[in-house]
Amino acid sequence: SLFLHGRGSPGAGVLDYAELRKARVVGKEFVPEAPGEEARDEQLQLAPAFRYPCGPLAPTPELFDVQEAACAAFGDARSGDIVLDGLGQVATVVGVRAHEGRPRLWYHVEGFSGAGLVGLGERLRLLGRKALLPEGGL
Repeated sequence: SLFLHGRGSPGAGVLDYAELRKARVVGKEFVPEAPGEEARDEQLQLAPAFRYPCGPLAPTPELFDVQEAACAAFGDARSGDIVLDGLGQVATVVGVRAHEGRPRLWYHVEGFSGAGLVGLGERLRLLGRKALLPEGGL
């Protein structure tokens, strides 16, 4: 796979074959190495206090950190942001919680029962904002 870093994005993304065929080189630029995820994870002190359905198909109530600082560690998205993901799905950013021992950003894609993981390095396009209700208030 070819990974590219778009200006303003929090990390690199993957081009699929169809996109790669349309791509052309327009210049070269040095991209400094970003601090590793381990460094970010060590600095990020999660304070999960917002209960929300977790799991896109068979959700269970789990706690998320919805503070701006926690979400900012994964880019520009904030809890309550309505976004368009790389697959063209509309979703609402929930917050941050651990997955397999590491903090990850979660969102709730329209049509699913609960929150799922945002892909690492995935670019989310902001569409709007809404108040996010905790589990039980959906």
